[in-house]
Amino acid sequence: MNCVGQFALALLLLAARCGASAPSADQTNATCASSNGTCRSSACCHGEGHRIIAGTKGCKPDEICCSLKPCRKKAGSCVPLGCCTKEKDTIVILDRNSECGSFAICCPYEAAAAEPKCTNNKVTPACGSRKTGIVESTDIRANRWEFPWSVAIFNVTSVFDREFIIFLCGGSLLPDGTIVTTAECVVEQEASLLRVHLGRWDLVADDEQCTQVLTVARIVLHEGYNGVSKGNNIALLLPGDIPQRTSSVNHICLPPTEPNETDRCYIIGWDSESSRSVNYMLKFKVRATGTLNDCRKLVQKNHPSSRYVLSPEHGCASVVDTMDKHYPCARVTGSGLVCHSATTGRYYLRGIALYALRNCTLSTINDLFVDVYAYSEWIRNKTGNQ
Repeated sequence: MNCVGQFALALLLLAARCGASAPSADQTNATCASSNGTCRSSACCHGEGHRIIAGTKGCKPDEICCSLKPCRKKAGSCVPLGCCTKEKDTIVILDRNSECGSFAICCPYEAAAAEPKCTNNKVTPACGSRKTGIVESTDIRANRWEFPWSVAIFNVTSVFDREFIIFLCGGSLLPDGTIVTTAECVVEQEASLLRVHLGRWDLVADDEQCTQVLTVARIVLHEGYNGVSKGNNIALLLPGDIPQRTSSVNHICLPPTEPNETDRCYIIGWDSESSRSVNYMLKFKVRATGTLNDCRKLVQKNHPSSRYVLSPEHGCASVVDTMDKHYPCARVTGSGLVCHSATTGRYYLRGIALYALRNCTLSTINDLFVDVYAYSEWIRNKTGNQ
């Protein structure tokens, strides 16, 4: 996003804040329950049909009073995915109740909202591992903290002495705390204005628990990066703060000596064109196979320029599962293509996601990624990661 676009977006955000109304006099002494609301975390109170009831009492300091949309003939209420204990993180897209939309489910009233508990790790966990009890989802929506090394990179913009953050791209946390992403995401950014959010799941939620925000001390672009061809499209962010390993934050392993084509792989990231209500972390099961020549032919067929040439360090990933209307038109670059090692039982960084060529079609056009195998030595030399 260019400077003009960032400024325009910031003005819209400012206008939205200035237009917020104060609570009425009859709300200030009312309890949440008497106002037909439920005390919930803000992460579980947004989406279609949800309304924050301001000025009420009876909720904990980290909760808000929320009016939820009823569903199933008022037997339950619509809540965002991950906010219903009966969901058990196994919701399949086709089983979702149409009353609640694409990224919510109808939660029975007797099932209280629940989120994973945030704890600090007394011992640094092994790379590519997650907290015990966090299971894999069966949906394209990742579970909260399923991929604790995935980060979101923002730019800080000030308008009329107010600060706003604008989402730029994704990234992955390496063992020494360095973040790896694409060069195209940060090549025009100032390090002092970047913020790296760790432990995020829904980028629209205002106060997700167990998150961290890191400043950036320095941007390290690959010396051979070409902005036209996108060759050597890799960059490192050296943090100004030390990330803390918690339930939601861990680092990813660098790839093993040789790739194993049978390992289960996912491209992780967020939708680049989210709705105003949710932007959950998504995962796409992919297969990183095929020759570069085959990939080049596919890209040239679908790229506006038929002469587009892939750099040798590019790779192609084909989506394994059947694509449907719930797949996003576009996802952000910079996030990791991670694989689960059948040998170690841990995840490692196989690639860095580039743009997708689907353009809202449901065809299985390959996704492009930067092959981390081609840059393992460069990363180690710049960071000391082993």
